Amino acid sequence: MENKTRSRVMLAITLFSAIVLSGTVFVCARRAGEEVTQRSFDELTTATKQLAKDINNAARTDQIILSAMAELIAGHDERDNDAVLRIMKSFSLSETFVSTVALLRPDGTLLTDGARYDVSGTFDFETEAARGAYISDRVTSYFAPEKLVVRNVVPVKRDGETTAILYGM
Repeated sequence: MENKTRSRVMLAITLFSAIVLSGTVFVCARRAGEEVTQRSFDELTTATKQLAKDINNAARTDQIILSAMAELIAGHDERDNDAVLRIMKSFSLSETFVSTVALLRPDGTLLTDGARYDVSGTFDFETEAARGAYISDRVTSYFAPEKLVVRNVVPVKRDGETTAILYGM
């Protein structure tokens, strides 16, 4: 009888140890999972903040390039398509967010890549001139209405007066 009691005690101790060990493993695994999840969210937050800074810096750099382009255009007659197009094409935009550059004139025409468009029903020159330099939210592209674009806008000024509006899209 003593052996049976000993066996039952050993079985009970073994079962108790197995339950305690399983519980310990479960608690440790859960805690490790929570720590890994939290660390992942922390890294994602850090990466997101850095990406936002990088995008902001790139947009500001694009605005500087467009401002330089606007200053050069201001030194010429904006109605001289050839001179304006030479200036617009003289800047390398391969390392920027800008894929298209366009110039809005007070008469409601938009000049880009040698083509002129009447956009008087879409763009209001006076409203755009009053806004000054800005970066838009996502808006419908004039050239591809099914696409959204962000416009980096810089006024072309001569003697303090806005004579045209330069768009980098």
